[in-house]
Amino acid sequence: MTTHKKTGKYKIFAAVAFLLLVFGIWSVTSKADYYSTKIKNSGTDDDYWVLTGTTKAPDDYYVVAVNKNDSDNPVQQLNDSDGNAVRVHNGEFSGNISAISATEDGTQGEKTSVYITAINPKVLSDSEKEELDSEVKTNRVSDVKNNGSLYEFTVNGDQAEYITSEDDDDSDDDEDTDTDEDTDSDDTDTDDEEEEDSSSDEPDESSSKTVTADDIPSGIKYTPIMLSTFERYSKKYLSKGVAMQGVISSIQHDADNEEYLISIVDGNYDHEFVASIADSDLDKLSYTLEEDDWVDVKGIGYDGFTNTNASGAVSKVPGILVKSIKLTP
Repeated sequence: MTTHKKTGKYKIFAAVAFLLLVFGIWSVTSKADYYSTKIKNSGTDDDYWVLTGTTKAPDDYYVVAVNKNDSDNPVQQLNDSDGNAVRVHNGEFSGNISAISATEDGTQGEKTSVYITAINPKVLSDSEKEELDSEVKTNRVSDVKNNGSLYEFTVNGDQAEYITSEDDDDSDDDEDTDTDEDTDSDDTDTDDEEEEDSSSDEPDESSSKTVTADDIPSGIKYTPIMLSTFERYSKKYLSKGVAMQGVISSIQHDADNEEYLISIVDGNYDHEFVASIADSDLDKLSYTLEEDDWVDVKGIGYDGFTNTNASGAVSKVPGILVKSIKLTP
């Protein structure tokens, strides 16, 4: 009679099968770099959509939002109440999206589509993490859109009314400024027409003491905002932190105040603001700023700038006191 028995080969096969099973389970349950999201509740406050949601992403993953139609260095729309990038905690997150920033006009019934995605902080560079409260880098956009969830938000009546009231306040300020400027022009000697003709649309000298980056408190949070929105609603952001992107159109040195006044415009040259940076801060930069450079700027809103054109007409220009300015990659 032949006697059969199990050999060591069976044990080897069983061990290999076990390892494959364990590896398969590990590969399924390992942490992904991107997770979709689910919005549970959405309310409004002032111009904001106030959101709470869930995700399968682990704790401390970032949750970001970008507009559907944005592609190059888009504004990162989702922030917490302090203006920071949102993080996951126990599978949940909460944050705000500004209708002023996320829409074109902020009128009642206007819609905007936004991708909201959770991202593994390990895939982000230090510079990306630093800027994540205001923007998502171009090389990250496709991953955010391909792995995230798309939501549509509609501006309601309360949001539109709030935005309109902010717009009206800005208009009142502009009218007051124009009146003061007209009064001043009546008292101005007009004999220097030749000098006026040589003036340009560069910003006039600042009317305040120069503020350095060290003078700006470190605890300020910087709200990401489109340049066109800041130009329209600049009063809302006076003395508040903002983060914007644009292209340098001119650089003017104010020797008396020891600062540079940098005019920054959008890609179409339709909207403008002035960035004031102290001489000492500019000297610390490891690169030279030049006209036509694209830059990312953070600072606090300030309204002490005017432009005087070739015909002598004076206009207000929204501006910021610079905390940081970097060349856009």
